[in-house]
Amino acid sequence: MLKQKQKESIKQVLTEHLQEPQKAFIDLIYVIETAVSLGIIEEKEILPVFYELYGLRKELNKEDVSEKLKDIQAQLRKVISLDAL
Repeated sequence: MLKQKQKESIKQVLTEHLQEPQKAFIDLIYVIETAVSLGIIEEKEILPVFYELYGLRKELNKEDVSEKLKDIQAQLRKVISLDAL
């Protein structure tokens, strides 16, 4: 049951409008960690996206960061199959 809730959380973050940058950053990190821990995706497949996201951690108060976070959300939608959720 917990596994299903986690999958639903991943789907929610990947399909809904992102929150403010700090929350969106945390949500996207959660998606990556949870998808790997549930075996939905292999770590090596998602690491490039993780590094791009993690690189934004000091830019969360900048104006253009929301667009970058949306781009990362879209990248995650491409590599994490929503059908697997």
